Order: sequence, then structure tokens, then C-alpha cells
Amino acid sequence: MKRDMDLARKILLAVEEKDDHVIPFVPAIENYDKKQINYHIQLLDQAGLVESKSSSTLADGTKWSIKSLTFSGHDFLDASRNDTIWSKAKESIKSKGLSLTLDLLKMALNDAAMSQFKG
Repeated sequence: MKRDMDLARKILLAVEEKDDHVIPFVPAIENYDKKQINYHIQLLDQAGLVESKSSSTLADGTKWSIKSLTFSGHDFLDASRNDTIWSKAKESIKSKGLSLTLDLLKMALNDAAMSQFKG
């Protein structure tokens, strides 16, 4: 399965918007299936952006659920929240023929935000 940074961002936004604090939970994201969401929760945990919990059964395999955003997760979400900045950052990376890695996205988000700040 391929990593989808748009899905990763949508999961982070869904975690932040959740206000009833029922933990752990798995967000439902439109146009993505449970396997894609499960995989991306695991990736977000590996990247240190969320704290998650895994559970395994023979019938269903390993399922991941989110306990909370980490400090780094909040920082990434704050940097990527603006749709214009998010789009500019992704386009900047793609226009150079590069892959959307987390580290490149962080740098491109910062550059796009600074560009918008300077006006």
C-alpha cells in the first residue's frame, strides 16, 4: 500500500476536531477504506505524530486506533492546516521531481508559510 500524505493530514485533522475525548478511536475519512486508514494510523505512529494502540485478532489482523496527537503531530498540523500552504508545499516538492516525504513536506510547508508571510 502506498503512503498518502493527504490522508495522513486528514487523519490528523480528524483527531484534532474530535472533542468528546473517547479514546482510542479510528476516524472515518471520506473516500478512504478502513485498510488505508489503519495503515496510515500505523505510519503516523511510526513518524511520532500520534500515539496509537494496536490490537490483533486472527480474523481481522492488526488494527490501529489513535490515542492522541503528539507535540510533533500538533506542530505538523499547525504547519499544514492552511489549504493554500498545503497545496503550495506539495506542488513545490512535486515540481522538482521529488517524493513527498515527511521531512521534505516540513521544509516546504515552512517555505510556503514564509513566502505567504512576506507577502
